[in-house]
Amino acid sequence: MDSLRLEFSFPKKSPSIPSLDPEPNWDLSSLTKELKSLEMQHAATSYLTPIRGWNLPTGRTKNKEGTKKNTRHMTNYDSEESESTSEEEERVTTPVSQNRFSCNDLSLSDSDEELIKELPKEENVLLNKPSIEEFLLLELNREHLLEVQERARGTLKTLDMRHSKEMERLASRFGQIDKYAEARKEVDRRQDMEYQRNVAEIVDRHLSAVQWDHEQRSRIMERKLRDDAAAFEEAKRLERAHIEEKLRKEKAQQEAEARQKAAQEAAKKEAERKRAEELEAAKKREEANTQVVRNQGNAEPDKENPVTSQPQNLDKEKNSHLPGVKVLAAPAALEAEAKRLKLRSEIPEMALLTKELGKYDRRIAKCIGKLLPIIDNVRTRSQELIAAINDAQCPRPFTYCMLANKVVSLCRDRNSKDKTFEGTAFACGYLILLVTSQFPDAMDYILAEFNRVCIYTVPKYLRPSDASARTKQYYKMIGYNEEDEKLESTEAYLTYVSAYVKLYAAIIQSEIEGVNKPYGLNEGWKWIAMCLNRLPATTSTAIALEAFLRMAGFALYMRYKSQFKKILDVIAGSFLPSLKQLGTKVKAEAVTNLEYYITGQLYLKEPEGRHLATGLLSRDLAI
Repeated sequence: MDSLRLEFSFPKKSPSIPSLDPEPNWDLSSLTKELKSLEMQHAATSYLTPIRGWNLPTGRTKNKEGTKKNTRHMTNYDSEESESTSEEEERVTTPVSQNRFSCNDLSLSDSDEELIKELPKEENVLLNKPSIEEFLLLELNREHLLEVQERARGTLKTLDMRHSKEMERLASRFGQIDKYAEARKEVDRRQDMEYQRNVAEIVDRHLSAVQWDHEQRSRIMERKLRDDAAAFEEAKRLERAHIEEKLRKEKAQQEAEARQKAAQEAAKKEAERKRAEELEAAKKREEANTQVVRNQGNAEPDKENPVTSQPQNLDKEKNSHLPGVKVLAAPAALEAEAKRLKLRSEIPEMALLTKELGKYDRRIAKCIGKLLPIIDNVRTRSQELIAAINDAQCPRPFTYCMLANKVVSLCRDRNSKDKTFEGTAFACGYLILLVTSQFPDAMDYILAEFNRVCIYTVPKYLRPSDASARTKQYYKMIGYNEEDEKLESTEAYLTYVSAYVKLYAAIIQSEIEGVNKPYGLNEGWKWIAMCLNRLPATTSTAIALEAFLRMAGFALYMRYKSQFKKILDVIAGSFLPSLKQLGTKVKAEAVTNLEYYITGQLYLKEPEGRHLATGLLSRDLAI
């Protein structure tokens, strides 16, 4: 027999399932009336209408047609079904006709009867209570509790799902926070390393600056100490020199007095001798007159031959020791050259090559080789040269000769065609001035070396009488160098002539206020005057004249003004025309450069390099 399960519940409203309750706002009185109507409908039966959760006794009834129908019974919900949310959601209410609590005839099986027997006593006691209202209230309460439990379970499940999602979200957020913290730590670590590196760089720069400042202070103190020591040594040297000069003057005065006395005695003797000779001559003349008077009558008078005296030519040109070559120069210049060369010849060349003097030669060569057109460099080199000359182990004439050789060798050691050569020449001029102000005798050796290597520094000119006089010896005398038994080219010779004259002019025009100069700018005026008066207009003399003007023309103009302009007028009106008359025998470059110097008024512009680098020479040395 099929079992019937009735469910008294309020189904959830949904769009797909219509409402089973025709009167949703019913109350207890309506329920009572409905129950009574149900009782009246089933009056024919001897059993109560089965209610959900109650088991009724089995029985058989007959319907109006007389057929027997098996009663259906209701079973209680299984405890597991009431606790399972899924099964509660799957339950389907089966409405019976139009009544809420109507049901078909129910019959109980044997198993249902056994279940009723197994019910607790309290439940069995309740079965004996026939009040339908209480049953309905209990059923409604139970359904309400189940519905509340279902709602609570659904709420708990929703809350549990939300809690799980929230925990996952929190875990994700905490993971993001941990990643952010790690990234922040890495950024902080990098920033800390960058900061430490910056601090280390700043500290390193500061220490470097402190070290550099300390080194600068040390150098300043060392320089000051050296300057003080040099000043002290200079003071001692000046004192010794003053004492020596005083002794020398006293000795010279004594020698002069002795020579004067000797001269007076010699003059007396010479006067006595002359008087004796005059007396003897007078006596002889008297005897000759007496003899003439005696022989006057016997002898014919002799024809007197007039004695003609040739006048002495004071401006006579001196012949050189080479045949067919004449020396053109001023007598004063030749005399000065002879004195200097004689002084230089007293120093044998072999003596300068000895091992003892070789170290001094290398010392001076190293000093000259480091010369630069910088004020501090010039001052340092001058102090080194002064210290080398003051060395008592080397005689000063030998030191002067070494210095002269190294100064003149600048023209060949350094490229004279380079623009920096003129700056080096001016620096050398200031160096020679500082040295010769302490040792004036050194200037004679330097000039002697210039005169030996370049005749135009005298100035003088060797004129050959004809082409046969232009021998190899002649070219060597005028300054040509010989290499591998061959003379250098005329181009190289003229280049060195220009370099020698430039260096010579730079030394002449160098002046420092308060510093004694043994060979100054007035010698330059004499040089240019003798050059124009005595030397002919040739390519070599034109090149030498232009080189001299380029280096010393500005200083001569600043000193002599209009007088110097007259010299330039003489060059433009006499020297240049004579030069141009030679035509192709003269290099066009020599004429062009000299003419451009005058027409371009280059003497008004200070030569480049005349003031040494940093411009401190005029301030420190008051040039």
